[in-house]
Amino acid sequence: MLAIAVAGELDSLSLLQRQMVSLRFYVDLPVSTIAELLEIPEGTVKSRLHSTVAALRRRLQEKEVI
Repeated sequence: MLAIAVAGELDSLSLLQRQMVSLRFYVDLPVSTIAELLEIPEGTVKSRLHSTVAALRRRLQEKEVI
């Protein structure tokens, strides 16, 4: 159930957010590699991952999935 809820919430993200989350948590790439692939600074990847994961967590908590 959690995996289905997370997949549904991923659809609501921007393309860049989906790419970063997928590369980090599904492909398990380090932040430095993600930054290189997406051609953005590492700090940007870190901050956007942090805010995106926090937003996903809030949405899942609101829906009482977690």
